[in-house]
This record gives sequence, structure tokens and C-alpha cells, in this order.
Amino acid sequence: MNKIMRKNAYLLLIAFTLFFACKKSKVQNVNLKNSFNSQILSLKNNDKSDSLKLDLCSFIPLKWDSLIVVTGYATPRTLKAFNFENQNVVGQFIDMVPENSVTLLYIKGNSIVGYSDLPSPSLDFGRISKHYKLGFTIMHESECGNLMIKKYIENGKTYFRFDNQP
Repeated sequence: MNKIMRKNAYLLLIAFTLFFACKKSKVQNVNLKNSFNSQILSLKNNDKSDSLKLDLCSFIPLKWDSLIVVTGYATPRTLKAFNFENQNVVGQFIDMVPENSVTLLYIKGNSIVGYSDLPSPSLDFGRISKHYKLGFTIMHESECGNLMIKKYIENGKTYFRFDNQP
């Protein structure tokens, strides 16, 4: 190989490397724990009301169109059925969600653009939406401004849950 051909081969290799490195998906970690805790504290200290309207969109600094609630012992394998365009990133941040934890996946189009880990969340996400696919709860962005946090007492203990039914 002469000097010019070698130089062109190196340039081509660098170009391919840069092209594929730039295409790697970035998935943003969104910390919601403090936002949720302040809302729950506000509701907990309010003796006059047992519910609070929450605009979840105001806490999420991403452009997304649906949110998937992943709970208890989900693995990257269980999420493969969604066939995300950037399926390769799933294993990077959700090796396994412990039983008492929740991971929220923010989806734009057919790609994961962000996630929030909520270890032992103070909120029950079971009723965040009535949309289900493959056993996962899915909420569309249009619903996130109409969420209610409801306080309820069971066996003398106070609990909080999302409830999209005002």
C-alpha cells in the first residue's frame, strides 16, 4: 500500500468511527425523587384535602410522548418486546428493577430518551394510567397534566398513590 492509499484508509476509518460514535443513543437520567417528595410532604401536611393535582410534565425536562412504568423485577429482556429503535440502551440502566422500586421510561417516537429511577417510591404508580401493553402501564404525555395524588389511610398508616380519576 502506498502512502496516499494508507492515508485515505486511515481517514476513512476515522470517518466511520466518528459517524457510528455520534449515532450512539444518549438516554437522560431525570431525577424526580425530590419533586415527588416535596409534593407528598405538601399533601401530608394538608389536613383539609386528601388529594393534590400534579402536573408531571413540569418535572420532566425532555420531549417525550409516552411514559412506561416499569415495576418489580422487570429485566431488559422483558422490555425487548417493545422493539425500541435504541433497544441496546435498555440494559445500560435497567439491569433489574427491585420489587419495591419503579423506573419510568420516557419514550419519543419509538426510542427511549430518558428514565427516572425511584427506589422505594412514596407514590403508588399502579393507577397512573389505564393504558397497558405487554403488562406495563403506559401514560401518554397528554395525560400528565391531569394526574391526582391521593392520600389514603389504611391500618392507621398514610399512603399516597397516583390516580388519574379526579
